[in-house]
Amino acid sequence: MLGLEKDKFYVLFIGRLNDEQKNISTLIKSVNILVKDMGIKNIQLLITRRGPDKRKLIYLVNELDLEI
Repeated sequence: MLGLEKDKFYVLFIGRLNDEQKNISTLIKSVNILVKDMGIKNIQLLITRRGPDKRKLIYLVNELDLEI
């Protein structure tokens, strides 16, 4: 129905991309640890919305070599 895979775990963030208030970078880093350090490959972080830190967070995702 939504095009989501049944065998994946999804973490969804919906909110203004203001890292100082919502600490989204910690969420991204946590998912990175789950995927790369703990070998959990069936997890996907979905981030929606806009905000002042969008570019900063995209840069972090690229630095960690995660998919956008």
